[in-house]
Amino acid sequence: MEILVVVVIIGVVSFGLVPVAEIAFVRLKETELQDNLLKMRSAISRWRYDCEAAARRAPGVDAFKIPDCNLYPPDLLALTKSMPFTIYDVDGNATATFYPRPYLARIENDPFVGAPIWFQWYASGTVVATYSIGNVSPAVATGVYDVSPHTDPAVRRGFMTALDGTSYADW
Repeated sequence: MEILVVVVIIGVVSFGLVPVAEIAFVRLKETELQDNLLKMRSAISRWRYDCEAAARRAPGVDAFKIPDCNLYPPDLLALTKSMPFTIYDVDGNATATFYPRPYLARIENDPFVGAPIWFQWYASGTVVATYSIGNVSPAVATGVYDVSPHTDPAVRRGFMTALDGTSYADW
């Protein structure tokens, strides 16, 4: 009888700890998501800053004739490579060449998805392309200026709303 009482008590305590463990798990994933977004957004900002500096150093280049969207990386994968990037002016003329360094070792995972699946937001328009495990869906826009979590509930495994009530898509 005593063993049965002990088992019941352990069961009740375990049942009470499940929600606490679940909240701790989600909070850990949210922190990782914030860190990954910060890394990618910082890399995009550093690319933009270095690209603009390269354009200003080029002889005979009028920095005011270069559209802002042409100073951002073409996609997220470009942040992991060190390949020459041509900077074009408003007329479509090549004005300078930017030699970026790898700003990221790799594209980070969305911790709720378990893979690097992100939306890319473009500076030249509101077209959104999906970056997924090294593949980028085609987009007619140029210059990735922001990145955000995917919004499909099936892809996100139901994790759509943060513990504070905000949508992960707004992060």
